[in-house]
Amino acid sequence: MTLPLLLFSLLWVIPAQAADIPLSTVVRFNTLCATCHEGECSGRLSFDLGIQASENHIRRHAGDVDQNVWRDLARLLAHTKQACAYYPMAVDIPEGQQWNQERLAELHNAKENAWFIPLGHLPAGRYRATLGMNGQMEGIAQIISAGFDITDFPLQCADRGQIAFFFVVDRSSLHYLRFKSGKGQTLTSLDIHAAD
Repeated sequence: MTLPLLLFSLLWVIPAQAADIPLSTVVRFNTLCATCHEGECSGRLSFDLGIQASENHIRRHAGDVDQNVWRDLARLLAHTKQACAYYPMAVDIPEGQQWNQERLAELHNAKENAWFIPLGHLPAGRYRATLGMNGQMEGIAQIISAGFDITDFPLQCADRGQIAFFFVVDRSSLHYLRFKSGKGQTLTSLDIHAAD
């Protein structure tokens, strides 16, 4: 067995721990790779051709990344398939679910102009999400449960400032917001409040 193959096979045995993969790589995975691999739960990687096929797959979709990023993306894929869950993110959720631009910048994938924001454990109920942008807004917001239930909210606003939408949590669990916007647009704030 070659060294790269041995190291890759260990990714399936050694569980990843929160914060041992850079947050920027986790955000990149969750805004790019996870959109195809969410809910693909199995104990194995779906590439029958081995490590070379997985490396080619990752490079085809993520671009020409260095070996450390490639390794971490492969570990994230393994975690998603084995745990049937998002990789734990070492992020403190701000009090009152009021995210400012500085906090949101840590959760931004600049290449895709997308954000992946952990909302924490939300009790069942109705919520209002208010997004602030640096200009006109056009994009897709997704509210995602820990079980990969995804609800899309197409957003468009011709005015500067804020746009809001409502979403419902049927069962209490961890939730996430993924937002992808047009080039040059920046998410400047996010507020999540119970709407009932």
